[in-house]
Amino acid sequence: MRVPPAVHDDVFPSKKESNSLSGSCAAWLGAPLNKSEQLSDWGRRPLSASQIAYAANDAHCLTRIFAEMHRRLLAAGLPPRWWAPLLERIP
Repeated sequence: MRVPPAVHDDVFPSKKESNSLSGSCAAWLGAPLNKSEQLSDWGRRPLSASQIAYAANDAHCLTRIFAEMHRRLLAAGLPPRWWAPLLERIP
């Protein structure tokens, strides 16, 4: 049995990319996240303005990745009936 050649995926980034949020941002959006506040003292209150901005940027990045995934699926001509059920699983 002959093994078919590798299939190039134009829709999704390489699986070799990092599983971190910053790596996902780099793969999907072209730039990693600024992680300068990652190891700051998150137990200390009140949070600093830079910690609040850091947290907000992490959340915003997820919405941008979701929008980019949606855009690429539509641009690839994949029928929503194939992938819309997966989106319904996202809380």
